[in-house]
Amino acid sequence: MAITYTLREVGLPASPGQEGCVVARLIQDGTATTVAITLPSSHHIKTIKSAVGCTVASNGIGAAGVVATTGFTATIAAGSSGGAVDVLICGAGT
Repeated sequence: MAITYTLREVGLPASPGQEGCVVARLIQDGTATTVAITLPSSHHIKTIKSAVGCTVASNGIGAAGVVATTGFTATIAAGSSGGAVDVLICGAGT
């Protein structure tokens, strides 16, 4: 099994040139601690600038950010199967 996630919007979508956030709710499987998180091309965030609530791999989000459809690898602490962890993803609408 693996960690799965769903995206939940936070506030209003980011317009081009503005910053915005989305929550990725991670559902744990009991053993896995890493998951690749990407945003669909239709999402309002086009460049991921930061993630809160997880550790991002060293090659994940650089100073300029990362393309949302490329995403990043998040590491969380192991937890019980079915447990949830929320990761706040912040980025730009362009």
